Amino acid sequence: MALIALPWAPLLRPLRALVARHWLRESDVDALLARLQPAWRLNRVFARVEARHWVADDMLALTLRPNGNWRGAQPGQHVQVYLEQAGVRF
Repeated sequence: MALIALPWAPLLRPLRALVARHWLRESDVDALLARLQPAWRLNRVFARVEARHWVADDMLALTLRPNGNWRGAQPGQHVQVYLEQAGVRF
């Protein structure tokens, strides 16, 4: 699983410092970054759905491509999934 490249990630360090010192809100920075590209966030992990297939009648398997904030997972780890459409999260 390849990560979405963040070649400009070092440029986020000053923003992270301002958020850590409470000069900016992380949600405001995330909203601005999302305008540039939907998967870009300051610290949160977001992913794009690459593929989906039905495993059973009531189970859907998703293949996700995470952003650069992803640090990996352990087998069997729970991953919480939200759907965001037109600014509304389901």
